[in-house]
Amino acid sequence: MRGKCRVLIVVPRRVLVYNPWKKEIEKWLSDATSEVMYITGYIPPKEREHALSTFKGSILIMTAGVLNNDFILRRINLEQFSIIVFDEAHKIVSLGEEAGCYRYAVYYKYLVLNLINSYNTIVLGLTIPGSERTVETKKHLTAVGISSDAAVAPMTRTYVIKLDSTYAKKLDLWFSFRMASVANVLREVLDRKIPWRINEDRLFEILEEKNVSEQSYAKYISALRTYRTLFQVRQDVWEGNNSRAIKKLSENKDRLCRNDRSYYELIDLINGAAVDKRFGVALIILPSKISFEDLLNRNIEGLYFVTLYGKGPAKELILQANLLSGEYSVFVFGKLVIAGKEYNAVSYANINVARDGSYVVRLIPLPSY
Repeated sequence: MRGKCRVLIVVPRRVLVYNPWKKEIEKWLSDATSEVMYITGYIPPKEREHALSTFKGSILIMTAGVLNNDFILRRINLEQFSIIVFDEAHKIVSLGEEAGCYRYAVYYKYLVLNLINSYNTIVLGLTIPGSERTVETKKHLTAVGISSDAAVAPMTRTYVIKLDSTYAKKLDLWFSFRMASVANVLREVLDRKIPWRINEDRLFEILEEKNVSEQSYAKYISALRTYRTLFQVRQDVWEGNNSRAIKKLSENKDRLCRNDRSYYELIDLINGAAVDKRFGVALIILPSKISFEDLLNRNIEGLYFVTLYGKGPAKELILQANLLSGEYSVFVFGKLVIAGKEYNAVSYANINVARDGSYVVRLIPLPSY
């Protein structure tokens, strides 16, 4: 394998690193695991830099966000790769201002176009052919479409995580109410346009196009800033990055919170929801036969759902879960993995975490659905 060429594979989401890529590569190259390295945002920057500088293997798989950061900071030299593969190449086309519309993503423009123009690098994009986005992607990248009826795509299952979290319910209600009230103000000028896809420069253009009086500019600009901040904070919470969410919130406290009391109540909700979600993602894997629709149709109150693709991410997160002391309640459908042990059947798990990090799990069986 070594001596032929080096390959960089770029995926848009962390879960794709593990399934299908890691899963399939381990099937193809079971005797050459040292030739492959997987890099995601879970690895701290300094460790990534060391790993990239010392890696002598043939296949490197990275998430797009990490690649972008490490490329800008010159932690990675792309000239060492003969082939660079962009998985889900249609992601290079991002959503536009209105629902159902999209435009070319500037985020990838510098990196992808420069790689395509290199004589020493072969750039491949993987996607499902025939969609309008694929056509747009080929157009903007001047790419040549190649399809194969013989290629067999690995099956990716959907796993559903089910948590009972009062923090999450209250927090989601708070975000929904605040964002809806601000969106009503913006709808006066944005019409069908989606606020989080509009920046301030674009808002100025829209206000000028609609002949809005300059005295009203401040109202709409403030509303847009508030909406985009709320959107980002909510996104950070659901991604488990509560520290970034709280930092963003503290920087905009006066705009988002009525007083100090409401601010600190919101901080408590963010911490509680983030811990619950991180804990649940780390411990629960559910069978593919239970779909989103099946769960939602049962109308079970007090629960929210998160999707995972593949078992890899959950297994990795089990090792990295930072369990704070306290008591956690989790509804489990299917398989619950704790410290390498598997618990099956539908059950309610009560998990007590001590200050030293040890924990006791008590499973209470529930009636089958």
